[in-house]
Amino acid sequence: MIPSALDAAAPDAGTFFEIEIPAIREFWSIFPREQATGIRQPILAAIGTESELALREGHNLIREWFKQVEQLEIRGGNHLFPVTRARQVADDVAGFLARYPMT
Repeated sequence: MIPSALDAAAPDAGTFFEIEIPAIREFWSIFPREQATGIRQPILAAIGTESELALREGHNLIREWFKQVEQLEIRGGNHLFPVTRARQVADDVAGFLARYPMT
């Protein structure tokens, strides 16, 4: 776990819930599936095995809509897995980037 990560994030919680979440919802409400199928860049879709249903539904939607998706399941992780399983996430992201280097 990243020490003090949750304490550091707390001051920004209002921005996340009041600005970022509505913007994400608006984006997904107008982003057409047809446009998603045209994206050819590899996507790493990460989810915790203990993630809430809504997050799992979003994860499944990404896997369904986009062509080149590599799935990463973090065992025992919930929506906080980037903080609680930081080493595993870093290793898996590094592996993904090694397989698909940005040029």
